[in-house]
Amino acid sequence: MKKIFLFCLLLIPQMKLKAEETWSKWSQDKPIGENIIIETEERYKWYKNEEKVDYIRSDDEHNCEYLDKDNYILSNWVFSYDLPEYKEYRMIENVELRHNKDINLIKTLNIFNMISSGIINITEIKLTSNETRLEYGLIDHTNSYTKKIDKLNDDITDEIAIDLRNNDKLLITLYDFKEIENMKLEIYYINDNIKVDQFSILSKHDPHNYMLFQNITNKNYIVNCSEKVCKLSIDLEETIKNNAIEIPISFYKYQDKLYKCINIEQNYLEGYHSYIEGYEKDETSKLMFYRYKINKNDHLLNKIDEIIYNQKETDDKNNEYINDKKSNSLISYASEKNTKTNQKSLVNKVLIFTIIFLLVTTISLIIKKIVNKYRTK
Repeated sequence: MKKIFLFCLLLIPQMKLKAEETWSKWSQDKPIGENIIIETEERYKWYKNEEKVDYIRSDDEHNCEYLDKDNYILSNWVFSYDLPEYKEYRMIENVELRHNKDINLIKTLNIFNMISSGIINITEIKLTSNETRLEYGLIDHTNSYTKKIDKLNDDITDEIAIDLRNNDKLLITLYDFKEIENMKLEIYYINDNIKVDQFSILSKHDPHNYMLFQNITNKNYIVNCSEKVCKLSIDLEETIKNNAIEIPISFYKYQDKLYKCINIEQNYLEGYHSYIEGYEKDETSKLMFYRYKINKNDHLLNKIDEIIYNQKETDDKNNEYINDKKSNSLISYASEKNTKTNQKSLVNKVLIFTIIFLLVTTISLIIKKIVNKYRTK
């Protein structure tokens, strides 16, 4: 009875399901094998040409596919203390700034043009307001080289931080504008019997870059020396208010004509396609894709083969149905043949085999019944 049940499992899907064919998914991998129906398709990258508009200077025309010099806008004003380079598309204006100055505020001190009898080895620079220490940043412009100086504001007055030569520059910058009232500048340096004759200070006094120039001589400062260190002290409030020379602020501003630039960009779609309406094909991107014809019932038939195979293993272990091994082998062969050949042919073979098997089984049952009947008599 087990064999009859298994053959019914095989027979039912074959009777109900006809050969349903479909196609596999597209892939760049070409299928390999015999009797495989393959379909090919050429695919490409697809794009649209779109205009990108920008406004540029005519110097950058080499970066532009089409430059429309009849269509331009003006750039924002750019300010410079140096005379800007002349360009055919550039408009330059000279500006002299006049405003109400306020020398009671101070932000920076530019110390330069120091005249002395030798190199001054500076150890500390202090700025105080009402005897309160002020924090600042200091940049050395020695030999046009810019670097940060840290040791000049660390309260160590006997350690050399920087050497200052004639015509060197020091720029002291406070972190914010401060009242100049009772503000003092103290410069500490090694006592090498070096005499400081004079130096200059350019001070900035408001957010509008109003600046004052002071030529500092020994009448404006006091020097006190110990055995190792000298201290040069300046009363900034008195010195700036009494000796300042106003420097008019003159600068330049300019703006450029920016011309309309049009570039054509190719915006690509993701992936490869055989055709996309409204897009252009990139002929250099061709790839070949493949798919092959498959049978929807193949998976089910393979499952039935597996059931029959497992049942066969069980039968072998129990030494049951030994005489039916040949039949099972034929069934397995028929299933394997089914996946490789035409579905219609497979159905016909299975049907024929099933009919024969049912006839043999029926005859066997009839004979068995007749034999049992005679035995009972």
